[in-house]
Amino acid sequence: MKQIAGLLFSSHFAIFAILSTPTPTAATGLSHGRSSGLKIDPAQGVFLVANKEMPDPRFYQSVILITHYGADGSVGIIINHPTDVSLARALPDIDELQSLDELLYYGGPVSSNMFVMLFRSKEKPAADETDKVFGDVFISVNIKKLAHLFKTPGTDARGYAGYSGWAPGQLDYEIARGDWKIFKARVDEIFRKDISHLWRDLSFEPKPEQWIFSPTGKNPQYTHR
Repeated sequence: MKQIAGLLFSSHFAIFAILSTPTPTAATGLSHGRSSGLKIDPAQGVFLVANKEMPDPRFYQSVILITHYGADGSVGIIINHPTDVSLARALPDIDELQSLDELLYYGGPVSSNMFVMLFRSKEKPAADETDKVFGDVFISVNIKKLAHLFKTPGTDARGYAGYSGWAPGQLDYEIARGDWKIFKARVDEIFRKDISHLWRDLSFEPKPEQWIFSPTGKNPQYTHR
């Protein structure tokens, strides 16, 4: 994952460097796994779900898959905001995409001209700039090499414009401030057909076992969300 993270960070390191990052409060134990009941911390392979009062309009009603989390910062892909632009139109030079109706998704506010791909595979493909996120989910910026996956029967694959990034400590601060809730990621939710409803479902229509610890300033409390 450092390969992809390094590529994304290097492309816009100047943006991260000028961010004002307050001293973070430890962001641990902020959420529970779903049916497991285990506390989960911010990490690669979890969902960030924007709170209803999210102060940053760029992440309004967003669900983000964290694809890298570390001391050097964090990277994620917004997965629930499809655009009205097709992949074929966005990437006219890739022949494999021209017969598809697959839409392009908005991955985040950083490098909107960079195309990122999430897909499922039993094994890591022999393609540069490709890394495992969790389980059988992979991320790549090498869409030209892997475009055939969009046409492979039984393969889940989606393309995104841009990504989301945080300077070291910035995401921990936002979580501690209450901007985000953390969920254990599920593969079926990443590639579900009605993905635009995912934020609503996680925020308002939880399954009975979904108990989440949401920080609320000085008086954190358990809420059934």
